[in-house]
Formats: sequence, structure tokens, C-alpha cells
Amino acid sequence: MARLIWLRVAILAGTTGCTSHPPMVRPDDRAEPPVSTTFCAVQADPAAFAHRRVFFRAEVMSDGIHRTIITDPACSGGMGIDDNSAEKAMDALNDAVLSGIPGTIDKTLQARLTATIERPRGRTTLVVEAVDDIVVTPKDVR
Repeated sequence: MARLIWLRVAILAGTTGCTSHPPMVRPDDRAEPPVSTTFCAVQADPAAFAHRRVFFRAEVMSDGIHRTIITDPACSGGMGIDDNSAEKAMDALNDAVLSGIPGTIDKTLQARLTATIERPRGRTTLVVEAVDDIVVTPKDVR
């Protein structure tokens, strides 16, 4: 479709079509590979990772209804997940969060995440593009 439109524009503009059409490049083709780091490194200096793709293992905490955050017991604090995260990645994470009792009260959930660090209004969030190696460990809640 794009080539047909380009050809029509070339004909209307009076060119012969001998000019080359630039190749279409998807944004993913130009993306830098994610930086391997730790959640604690990102948490300690989020500005250093702003707008960068990162790859790390972390713990997921959720109430199973409204809020899910990414954290690590080795450091304080947590980060929210941005609404623009990839649906497929979030489906895998949500399936784990909702298994058993919804939320993480009855389980510890760890996963490997690939995400872009965003800092809207100075608040650090994760735009998650991939979640894998999800490990769910039951807790004794008796």
C-alpha cells in the first residue's frame, strides 16, 4: 500500500520512478539492546537510566486488584508499571499474580523484565516490554 501511494505521488509530481524508495524501518530494528543491570541500581539512580532499555530480575508485589509494583528485597522502594506496557508481557505477569489467591499475599513472585525507564513528572515508572522466567514460590500463610 505504501509503495502504491509513493508511486502515485511520484507520477503526480512528474518523476519517472527512478528514484529509490527508502526502506521502511520498524522502531524495534533501531533500538539499542537492553542494558543488563539490577533493580537496585535503577532504584538508586533512576535519572542515569531514564529513557533507556534495561534488563533485570526483580520481585513483583501486587494486591491483585489495583496496584502492582516491581521491587527487590535488597533495596528499599518500588516502581510502578506504566500503562503503556506491552499487553502480552503484562498478561503473563497478571496470570502469575492472579494464580491462587489474587495478589502476592500467598506467594513470592520473581521475574526477569525488559523495560524502558520513564520519568514523567520526576516519578520513575517501567514501560515493560517483556517478562520471562517467572518464578512463583508459595508462602505459608497459616
